Amino acid sequence: MPLMTPFRRGYLARWGPLRSAYAFAMDKLRDYLGFSLCVVVSRPAVGNPLPAIEKNYPAREYRLLDEHELLEHSADPTLELDADFIRGRLVVGDTCSGALEDGVLLGYVWRAFSPVSVKDSLWVDAGSAGRYVYKAFTRPEYRGQNIVNSISVATESIYKGRTHNIAFIESHNYPSIRSAMKMGNKIIGYASHWKIGSRYFCFRSPGARRLGFQFLNKE
Repeated sequence: MPLMTPFRRGYLARWGPLRSAYAFAMDKLRDYLGFSLCVVVSRPAVGNPLPAIEKNYPAREYRLLDEHELLEHSADPTLELDADFIRGRLVVGDTCSGALEDGVLLGYVWRAFSPVSVKDSLWVDAGSAGRYVYKAFTRPEYRGQNIVNSISVATESIYKGRTHNIAFIESHNYPSIRSAMKMGNKIIGYASHWKIGSRYFCFRSPGARRLGFQFLNKE
């Protein structure tokens, strides 16, 4: 890994010396000691307005995508959708919502309602009242138009009984944290995991616990 990666990415100029030093330290803790600290963010599942930019695109449609549609779209490598991934996630009850315009899939959002594998034996659980967004994508030529946010807002009322969206972001990923705040999220707690050998040791703050969010080690 290149030395001082966050500084090479422009962190020093954008975020200042203290935040950049923290980002550098957290990168090293993750890469060499297997430790990661994340902020847990959440927002209500209903009642959020579509971004104002959507008024410029009246032909766009936001809805759930079924297996047949998703498999058709998986033929487009730009979308980063794998057929085995699609079948595997749908069979456990996950859903995928998308934004379409003239038959073109502009972007999508995957949501989980049960624990999801993050990597190795590390899993994440959003709790019984939450839904976890774990994969979101926008075509490169449409980025900057708040498409993921629009998909999330336009399709969230169809999930009855799920009161909030919930996600985690590494505590030093400042651009993603800022983006989440712009989408109406609030930081409700913290969660961390530390890999020692082949096992993850997981921790969470009281705020994350109240909403049922947790990392899990499932071997």
